[in-house]
Amino acid sequence: MGQPVAFLAAGGRAADRLAKPFDFRYPDKLSKERLRTLEMMHQAYASALAARLVSELRCPADVRVCGLEQQTYGDYIASLTGRQGFYLAALDPIKSNLLLQLDSQSAGRLLERLFGAPVAQLVAADPLDNQAPGLAAASWSEAEGQALRAAAPWLLDELRQAWQGLGSGAGRLVGVESDPRLCQILPPHEMVLVVGLELSLAGQPGRLNLVYPFLFLEPLAKRLTPAWWYEVPAGDQRRPSRDLARQVPLDSQLLCPAGELSVAALRALRPGSELPLPALDRGLAVLRCGGEAVAALDGLQRSDEAWSANFVPEARDPADAGDEVISDPLTALAQDLKSGLAAIQNSLGSALQGLSGELAGLQARQDELSDRVLYGQADLDEAPAGARRSFAALAGVAGSDLALLLSGERCQLQALLLAFMDSAQAADSLSLLPAGIQTEVVRRLANLDWVPPVVLSLLDAWLAGRLRHSERGPAKLGGVAKVVDILSQVPRAVESQVILSLDTSDPALAESIKRNMFVFEDICLLDDESIAAVLARASEQDILLALKGVAEKSRDLILARFPAAIAERLLAALKAMGRVRLSDADAAGFRVVEVIKQLEGEGQIVILRSDE
Repeated sequence: MGQPVAFLAAGGRAADRLAKPFDFRYPDKLSKERLRTLEMMHQAYASALAARLVSELRCPADVRVCGLEQQTYGDYIASLTGRQGFYLAALDPIKSNLLLQLDSQSAGRLLERLFGAPVAQLVAADPLDNQAPGLAAASWSEAEGQALRAAAPWLLDELRQAWQGLGSGAGRLVGVESDPRLCQILPPHEMVLVVGLELSLAGQPGRLNLVYPFLFLEPLAKRLTPAWWYEVPAGDQRRPSRDLARQVPLDSQLLCPAGELSVAALRALRPGSELPLPALDRGLAVLRCGGEAVAALDGLQRSDEAWSANFVPEARDPADAGDEVISDPLTALAQDLKSGLAAIQNSLGSALQGLSGELAGLQARQDELSDRVLYGQADLDEAPAGARRSFAALAGVAGSDLALLLSGERCQLQALLLAFMDSAQAADSLSLLPAGIQTEVVRRLANLDWVPPVVLSLLDAWLAGRLRHSERGPAKLGGVAKVVDILSQVPRAVESQVILSLDTSDPALAESIKRNMFVFEDICLLDDESIAAVLARASEQDILLALKGVAEKSRDLILARFPAAIAERLLAALKAMGRVRLSDADAAGFRVVEVIKQLEGEGQIVILRSDE
């Protein structure tokens, strides 16, 4: 019992009452009172940031303040190891920078989620263990930097709100880095305040540090007290709301007496009935605003197109003209103010209720709109003119170029980009990726989850820039097809001399050219005697298989050149034949072409060119 009583009598925590040795190298520039004020500010920031992350990432998130520490900037940088996520933001009113630092685990999980990893994947595995082999551990890739940049407004917007009451705060984003050596916002010997936050994504712990230079905090030190925090900002923050409330438009009515009207006269009213108009030039009129009488008017007069009246302190409804008039001006003024405030409250309530309804409608459509942006399901009539589909830069790019682009990225990003490729591109790219990650990429592609539209937009722009060279690169030149096209138009003597020379110097190339110089479909170029010679020497089974592999139009042209009996027999055999492999049909056609080449070499047939 003695220890708790002694502790309570001493007041506060025992650790707070221990004498702290003074270190001249690291002097405490902020008192405990000011540190406590900063802690309260960042507790509000942590709550707002957690709600923002849950909304933007669609996964569980929690942020808590875990401590504030004063140290030199050099010691802070020296304590960091490995790759980190750094956000540099401008600070007002001084020309300095704020540093927001995500530890490697938190930055990795954030990137995985931004690239479409499901929440269960963030819980089950360490995202840094599933990167592409050879990925540099010291820096983020360009695509990862773009994704981290997309998350910057989530961190800075809420921080700006936390500092707004003090008349300062974080401004625009300056840059995103991964190496602490590139984040020298201060000389190493300068003092900084490090605010540590526990950042939990999908239940996995991480760390977010906010590093403030004392150059930024010193001008605000006098404001970091409970008196200023609870009194001065409160009045300043109420004034804009008060001014805004006074500018809310309210419905108003001017009521004037219109004479007496009996119940019988009311029941007798029909379209076209005549009623006496109110006498606006005499009597009492009342100005009603928001359903309440706020002013009485007397002596209404008309001058040209304008009306004028005298203000009467007591406001009475014309229907209540016989009631007792309030004679005390202060009482009447109090009642007028009360009724006016009530009217303003009612109008504000209606406006806020309408705004809440609109926000609820927007929130209900948020998932639908995000899915349309992600999966391209927007209605055609709603799409703006000139709009293009996401990742249009992928069209026409070779799979080898895409595989080279993806080789240095994490598996989750590779899976995301494969989802936007057509099947042929994706197949080529996947087959060229390292065998050790192909299965992982396919698994992530199958489990791809929602991706924030802002991330897709940034990745789309990044991809367009990276593939601009591939899209505008020179077309493939030369090749065997070009040689065949040229040789088919030169004199035969030149063609024979080139082929004979290649037979000696490059037999493989010569064989490839000869195969492409004459194909089975070119049998139509032979005259009737040459076709008869080919049919006499070539195997009819080879001709049948070769006919099976050509297009129907070419097949009809070839059969039309054959003798009628042979053509009918081959046509009947073709109808009775089942499906054959294309490789077998090509091999049979090549054997028939070899027979034609032999007959040409023996001088028994002449192969005419298309221009002959």
